[in-house]
Amino acid sequence: MGRSMRLDVPRFDGTDVVGWIFKATQFFEYHQTPQDQRILISSFHMEGPALSWFQWMHSNLIVSLPQFLQALKLRYGPSIYEDPKGKLAKLRQVTTVATYQAQFEEISTQIHGLSKDFLISFFISDLKPELRKELLVAQPCPLVHAMALAKLQEDKYNDLKQCWRQPWNKYSNTGSQSVPQGPTLVAVSDTTASVISLPLDDSSPFLMHHLDNPGAILITQPLHDDNYPTWRRAMRMALEAKHKLSFIDDSLPKPAIGAPSL
Repeated sequence: MGRSMRLDVPRFDGTDVVGWIFKATQFFEYHQTPQDQRILISSFHMEGPALSWFQWMHSNLIVSLPQFLQALKLRYGPSIYEDPKGKLAKLRQVTTVATYQAQFEEISTQIHGLSKDFLISFFISDLKPELRKELLVAQPCPLVHAMALAKLQEDKYNDLKQCWRQPWNKYSNTGSQSVPQGPTLVAVSDTTASVISLPLDDSSPFLMHHLDNPGAILITQPLHDDNYPTWRRAMRMALEAKHKLSFIDDSLPKPAIGAPSL
């Protein structure tokens, strides 16, 4: 098959050295460029401070392609004293899933040898709590599915927050009573309806999420004769994510009659 497509080596000015090396390597592999020509071709596409650095290095130290790439990484890449695994472990979602995903991908490309399951665990554990719970229950695999599901859950959560902000004056006794923002309970009788504002405690085992229903699937792994340990661990994680584990491990005290939590 002929290689008629015209491609150029990207220009390099000293920024994003890891990305440039990847694209240049892809270019050379696609065109099957001989090893002894790759340094020369690379030099044609350097500019600014990177070109000045190359001129000095070429006349003094660079004699092979591996030396060139290694020197390039040492000069413009992350410090050899940086710990990308540590950065990944400290990474937390602060704003949107898209921003967090971009940061996660940028750091994870610097790490080699991590298993796919380990990366999925890292990604889910650093999400915001309301998203992390949903993904722990769903147990998505592979990583791209986990990222897509996180974005979907974020959209759903944002839609839910918009619903919470909408006024509920149509349930008011007078039609003009101000209804507090936040989760509410509508008490309905034969003739009237009123809105009672209840405090929301995300960690309460009595809290029912909008996705909780009798047909909800807690885990996708069915129980068989030979998988009880892994099934038990997955089920406990799912119940703990929903703050319902205390219902089955005997740690939830019986509430008093008339308690606000009821």
